[in-house]
Amino acid sequence: IELFCVDKAVVSTQSTGMAESMCINGSRCLDWAVTSGLVRSIEEVDSVASSVHSTDGIMFPGAITDSFVGLPDNPNSAHQVRAILEAHVFKSKLLVDSLADFYGPPNRIVADGGASKSNFILSNLAKLSNVNVLRCNFVEGSLMGAFLMAGLGIGWWESFEDIPDTLEFQMFPQNDDDSGDILKSFNQWSKVNKALS
Repeated sequence: IELFCVDKAVVSTQSTGMAESMCINGSRCLDWAVTSGLVRSIEEVDSVASSVHSTDGIMFPGAITDSFVGLPDNPNSAHQVRAILEAHVFKSKLLVDSLADFYGPPNRIVADGGASKSNFILSNLAKLSNVNVLRCNFVEGSLMGAFLMAGLGIGWWESFEDIPDTLEFQMFPQNDDDSGDILKSFNQWSKVNKALS
């Protein structure tokens, strides 16, 4: 999930950060979830993860490659799928926090890239980060933003106002009242990652 893509409304008035949070192990595990029968297709991952309220203690920490922690003898596949998606959320949250240390807290997160197709990931990132998350309508919105900025740089356009509006966004609002469970899971996941690092 690329967390910040160029947004001319922001760039023209203040600095914009751009970073990418990759969860390669999570992507590989989602492919494994399909081939092993946890889910029938990538398209149903969100609905399967949302069908349970928690991971029931199962975690997919980033410190270990392709491994679950807290896996019972007969795990529920929905809990495993949720743990993989939560790992995407948590790694993105760590990136947001790292950028905030240098540049101050973001006033919004603009997401694009493959993982941004997941409503589960974006809504939980908004809850956990306490910032509105916007999904770009173009999967490679960061690429488009870089292209538009390069065009401005070489003189295709004279100012930001001349750049065509090519990107649209769907908002996932922050929700302080509903962040307790995901925050608790994030804190547990962080402790496990720290212990395994």
